[in-house]
Amino acid sequence: MKKILLVCLALFVGTLAFAQSAASTGLTDLDVQTFCKNFNKMKADLEKLGADANDAQALAFALSGNADATKVLNKYGISGSNSVQKLCAIAYGYAVERCEEELAADPETARMLKNMGQDPVANIRPLVADSDVRVVKRHLAELKKIFDEE
Repeated sequence: MKKILLVCLALFVGTLAFAQSAASTGLTDLDVQTFCKNFNKMKADLEKLGADANDAQALAFALSGNADATKVLNKYGISGSNSVQKLCAIAYGYAVERCEEELAADPETARMLKNMGQDPVANIRPLVADSDVRVVKRHLAELKKIFDEE
């Protein structure tokens, strides 16, 4: 659980400058399902492009505007010209849901963070549209197997 909270706090600190209300990427159930199914192959191909697939923010910066990255993501089922944004929506949506889940399971930590003026979920949520988070939430069990394995 501490690992998840640290991830949430790291995302918060790393993205403060970029926080704004996100527009929906049009993320679909099929995008998330194929992400889960093809994660290891996709990760290997993205790393060949020089992207660090273990750091969501670095990955987003490395792949933004990269036509080869879009081709890789499309090849593995994340559809559209905005597939890099969909990949980020999956990562941030997962962070939002896992943080909320962990804080709900540990009210003491939630109170401590609130008393410190910290609310990592509130700071991550603007990075991903609610509609994209809903799609991610439907596949949370599958995504846990991937992200918690890393």
